[in-house]
Amino acid sequence: MLGSLEKLFLERVAPRIAQPSPEAREHGLRLAAAALLFEVVRADAEKDAHEEHLVRRIAGLLHVSHPDFIDAKIRARAESGLEKS
Repeated sequence: MLGSLEKLFLERVAPRIAQPSPEAREHGLRLAAAALLFEVVRADAEKDAHEEHLVRRIAGLLHVSHPDFIDAKIRARAESGLEKS
C-alpha cells in the first residue's frame, strides 16, 4: 500500500516528469525544423554554401542555438550517408 508521500508524488509530480513542458516541446519542434531543412539541402547530394547559409539564418530566427544547429547538421549528414562537408 502506498503512503501519502508516494500518492502525492504519483498524482502531482510524475505526470509533469512524463510529459515535457510546452517549452521543451517547442524546442524539440525547432530542432526538428532545422534538421528537416538540412535534409532538404542535402537532397541533391551537393554542397551549396548559399543553402547552408540560408538554413543557418532560419535556425537563428527559430532561436536554435549554435550547438543544436551543428547537431542537426551532423544528424542530417549521417542520415543522408554523405561524407563530412
